[in-house]
Amino acid sequence: MTHAIKILLALSFVLTAGCLDDTRLRNNPGGAYVPDAPAEEVIEDEDINDDEQVEDEDEQIEDEEEIEEEIETSFEDNDTFDDPLFTYSFLGSGTQDNFAVADDVSAPFGDVHDWVGFTTPAPQNSLVNVTLTLDCDSDDLRAQLFEDTNSGPLALGASYQVSCGETDTFLIPINSDYLVRIHFPQGTDEQRIVDWELAVSW
Repeated sequence: MTHAIKILLALSFVLTAGCLDDTRLRNNPGGAYVPDAPAEEVIEDEDINDDEQVEDEDEQIEDEEEIEEEIETSFEDNDTFDDPLFTYSFLGSGTQDNFAVADDVSAPFGDVHDWVGFTTPAPQNSLVNVTLTLDCDSDDLRAQLFEDTNSGPLALGASYQVSCGETDTFLIPINSDYLVRIHFPQGTDEQRIVDWELAVSW
């Protein structure tokens, strides 16, 4: 092979290699680096749990609202032994008289007790028979009699009370102030609301 032929073969090889490089450059203009396709975004467990947590919180709020609606409470009328729900005087009532008052109580939430006051008549005798009747539907509710003194209500004893559906008569001094407390003396195991009516006569 002559020296001229070797030179031609070498030039042909260089030209062929240059064409290949030119084709690659045309397919990738500017020779810029082409990164691999981005990987799919990974969804963290926290992103999934956030929606589930919001749903759980909404359900919990709805359950609490339903529970609140189910709890019945009586209106708090803020009566006390100093400021009873109702007062009545039998003074000057002749030979007999009576009154009746009604409301509701609830426990352990709401208006847990009511107070009713009255003044006994002043007949010739020093004592008078006063009758209490409590109309309600509860095994726990009581109407308890107190003497209204300057230092506050004074309980007359465990026997001076009536339960729902009962009537009892008590011999007490004339021309004196008394209070009746309608309440749950032993409390209640669960939320209860009870309508009551108290009748007092002499």
